Amino acid sequence: MPRRRDLPLTAHGPDGLDIKIPQWMTELAAASIGLSEVATLPIEALRSVYELLMTNEQLMQTLDKMDHQKKMFPSNQEEDGGSNDS
Repeated sequence: MPRRRDLPLTAHGPDGLDIKIPQWMTELAAASIGLSEVATLPIEALRSVYELLMTNEQLMQTLDKMDHQKKMFPSNQEEDGGSNDS
């Protein structure tokens, strides 16, 4: 077991390759998770993922605009090398 619960376990394979296994997959509750040929998610989960992605996209666009404005209109501190001398 790793020292920290948030880190995965490392399994050393016979072929010499190491694989990482999330710790939750080694717990008894993980045995009740079913597998299927086709992945399925509730529509609410897909909508939540979409909303998160769109929020992130909007945030990135805002940050890009702010960075562009900062380059176009540097503050007085940036122009004089950051000194506050009068």
